[in-house]
Amino acid sequence: MAKKPEDRYQSVDEMRAALFALSNELTMPPGKRADTVDTMLSLGSNIKLVSRRNPLRWIILSIIAGFAGVLAIFAFLNFGNSPKNLIIPADKTNPIKIGILHSFTGSMSDSEQIIVDAYKLAIQEINAKGGVMGRAIEPVRMDGESKDEVFAERARELVADKEICTIFGCCTSGSRKAVQEVVEQNNHLLVYSVNTEGVETSPNIIYLGGDANQTIIPFIKWAYAWGGKRTYFLVGSDYIFPHVVNEMVKDRIENLGATLLGEEYISLDATDVSDVLDKIESTKPDAIINMISGDAQIAFLRGLQKRKIKVTQFATGIGEEVLRKVSYNPLVDNYSCCTYFQSLPSEENEQFVKDFKQAYGDYRVVISSMEVGYVALHMWAQAVEEAQSLEPLKIRDAMLKQEYNGPSGLVSIDHETQYSIRNAYIGLANEEGQFEVVYSSTGRVKPDPYPDDRTQQDWDNLLLDLYRGWGDAWTAPPAE
Repeated sequence: MAKKPEDRYQSVDEMRAALFALSNELTMPPGKRADTVDTMLSLGSNIKLVSRRNPLRWIILSIIAGFAGVLAIFAFLNFGNSPKNLIIPADKTNPIKIGILHSFTGSMSDSEQIIVDAYKLAIQEINAKGGVMGRAIEPVRMDGESKDEVFAERARELVADKEICTIFGCCTSGSRKAVQEVVEQNNHLLVYSVNTEGVETSPNIIYLGGDANQTIIPFIKWAYAWGGKRTYFLVGSDYIFPHVVNEMVKDRIENLGATLLGEEYISLDATDVSDVLDKIESTKPDAIINMISGDAQIAFLRGLQKRKIKVTQFATGIGEEVLRKVSYNPLVDNYSCCTYFQSLPSEENEQFVKDFKQAYGDYRVVISSMEVGYVALHMWAQAVEEAQSLEPLKIRDAMLKQEYNGPSGLVSIDHETQYSIRNAYIGLANEEGQFEVVYSSTGRVKPDPYPDDRTQQDWDNLLLDLYRGWGDAWTAPPAE
C-alpha cells in the first residue's frame, strides 16, 4: 500500500512472510519479543506490538486471516507462472521432537558426535523446506556416555517423553542391543545408522547401516580372489559386533581354504596394544582383518607405524575421519569396506560434501555412518509425511515404503528384515586421507542378517553364549 513502488512488498512470498511474522507478534505470550521467533523477514519498524488484552487484536487477526486467504487464492491461480514453489515456513512453536541418543563423552564420543553433525545438517535442510507436516523438527539430545547401560537408561527417559516419536542413535552393537529391549517393551522406534553384524531382527528397529553381506563378506572374497591373501590375523574390540563378524570371517576363510593365524580382542578404550602387535609381528599374516572401534583404533594404527610393520589391512572401522588423525603409513595398505566413501563421484555426493563443509568447515571429512545418518533423517521425514502420524510404529511402516537417492546411491529398506538395500564399496586409503574406490557392487546388495554358513539357531546360540559369558552384557567386562 506504500506510495513508492520500492517500499511495497515485491512478491507474494515476501508479503506472506511478513503476515506470518505479524501473526506471531500478535499472539506472543507476555514478556517475549517477536525477534525471538525465526521468520523469513523481520518486522518493519512501523509494526507495533498489540497487547493480548487489546480487543482490537482479534479484529486484526481476522483481517490477517482473511487477507492471507486471498493471498492463498492468488498464489494458487498464479502457481504455474511462479518461478519457484512457495515454501511455507516450518512451525517452530509446535515442533516434532526426535531423540538423538549418542555418546558425547567416553571412548566412543569422537566416533559418534560426527554422526550427530550429519543429523543436524539433514534437520536444517528439512526445516528450511517447511519441516514435516508443516512443523519443524526439534532434536532432543541424550548422552550415552559410551556405556551400554547408560544408553538403556537414556532410552527409557526418551520414550517416557510422550512427545518423542523416534530415536536416532547408538553406534556400537552393544549399545544398540541395550536400547533394543527398551524400544520393544514400549512399542517405540529406533533408527540405527551404523554398520551391523546382523544376527538380529527387531520390529522396533530400522537398520540403515550396512550388514555383513554388504561389507565384510564381499571383502573376504575380494581379498582372496583379487588380493591373493591366504593367511589372516583377526583383531577387534571386545564387544558383540567384532566377535560375531569374525565368526563369519572364519567361516569364509575355512570355505576358501585360507589359514587363520590368530584372533585377538582389545577394550574400546585401550591405549596399550603391544601384545596384539607382538603376535602380528611374529605370525606375519598376509592380511589383518581389523574390527576395532573407538579410540583404540588410533592407538593400533600408530602402533603399526611405530613398529614399521608391513602388512595389508582390511577394516570396516577405518574411515576418512580416522585417516585424518593419523599420518599416512606407506607400509600398510589400508582397505576399507563401506557403504559410502567421500570420494564417490556423483552429483548427489558432491552436493552433500559441499553442504557439509559449508556448515562445519572445509577441514571436515565425511564417513559412512555420517552419510547413513543424513539419509536416515530424510527417509524418516518422507515416511512421516506419508503416514501423517507421529505414532512410532506407523512411522516404521511408512519407512519400509521409502526410497532415497542419497550420496551413496539409491537406498531402500527390505520389508522382511528392516535392513537397508544399498551399494557396497571397497576403497584403498591414499596420501590425501581419502579412499580410492577399487570395487563397487554391480547393483544394490540385499541384506542377509543370518549368513547361511550356519543355521539361525546356531547364530542365536552364539549370541547367547557371548552374552552370558560377559555377565549378561553385550560388551566384555574390563580386564582385571
